[in-house]
This record gives sequence, C-alpha cells and structure tokens, in this order.
Amino acid sequence: MNPLVAVDMSNEELIDALKELSNFGFDEFRAAAIQDLIDEIPQYRAAIDSTSKSFWSDVEGAAKYDADLNKKQENNPAKYGNHTWETDRIEQARRVWEWWRAKAPKLTYFYTAARLVALVPISSAAVERVFSQVKFIIETVGESVLEETLETRVMERVNSYKSRP
Repeated sequence: MNPLVAVDMSNEELIDALKELSNFGFDEFRAAAIQDLIDEIPQYRAAIDSTSKSFWSDVEGAAKYDADLNKKQENNPAKYGNHTWETDRIEQARRVWEWWRAKAPKLTYFYTAARLVALVPISSAAVERVFSQVKFIIETVGESVLEETLETRVMERVNSYKSRP
C-alpha cells in the first residue's frame, strides 16, 4: 500500500501482494474484492506515475519536518547525517497517507484497502511476552545467572507457552 515501494514492483509482484491481503481476515479482502484491486492496478500505477517529485515536499507539515531535520543534522551530524524523511518510518507513513488522501477519488478499491491496512495495529505482544519471561527468570534465579542458562530457560518457557492450549 506504499506507493514509494510499489513504484519498483512488477505487476506480478503487486498481484501477489494483493492476494496476501486475504490474510488480514477482513470481508473487504475476499476473492472478489482482491480481483477488484487487481483490476484497479492500472489506475494505481497511473496515480504513482503522475505523482511529481515535489509532491512529497509539498505535503502539509513536510517543510517544518525537513527544517527541523536540517537543524538536527547541523547540530549532530554523526547521529542525523544520513537521516531523511524516507528513513523515518513515522514521517514516511504520514506523507504516504497524505498521498492516499489526494489520490482517493481515483482509487476506490486501493484506498479502501490502504485504510483497512493502516488501521491494523502493529503488535509487540510477542516481544513483550519474551521480556516478561526474562524478567520472571531473573527474579527467580537471580541476576548472576549465566547468559547461556538464561537463554535456555527463556527458550524453554517461551516455546512451552506457545504450545499451551
């Protein structure tokens, strides 16, 4: 759903990616809807191709972000020297969303899919479970536990947690 990524994808890659949307489990991503998306690929490509390079810097708030980034780069080039709005996932997502808002009237099915995908929260639950197990083990056996022992116990607890009904 990111036009900055899709610009370099072949039609076959786009079709494969669209078929993967069924994994979200939304009614809007059933077979007929996926076919509607596939049929809309030419309009999606045209929308991408018609986007001028200046669009991304003209998005509302982009000038402020870019100016703030320039200040950071001047003050701390070691930390921010290679940083751009494209490498900032949040800023990139914001600008891509503005692209979708601008192109929505021409991309009925793609816009609906983009909205649904954007609404799905990214979960950190699996990582939090691992950290919880590490904390539990360290509290139980003490902070002097060997790294190998801790790793073994974490793997055993996490794997047995996943296999529980």
